[in-house]
Amino acid sequence: MVGLKGNLAPEGAIVKVAGMSNLKFTGPARCFDREEDAFESVQKKTYKEGEVIVSAMRAARRSGMREMLSTTPR
Repeated sequence: MVGLKGNLAPEGAIVKVAGMSNLKFTGPARCFDREEDAFESVQKKTYKEGEVIVSAMRAARRSGMREMLSTTPR
């Protein structure tokens, strides 16, 4: 896990980086408030190469940091 801070997380955020080799990213982000919306975007391939998909509002105090097991493999 890595701590983040920036315009998408001005108060900070935690991201799971298992399996990632490049831990730095600069570029566009496609943000979703619901896992189901992120999944739909991945299913329909409405994202572009080079974008990162962000599932916002997933803090442990809010939702128990549910893993996006249906979205991440796709």
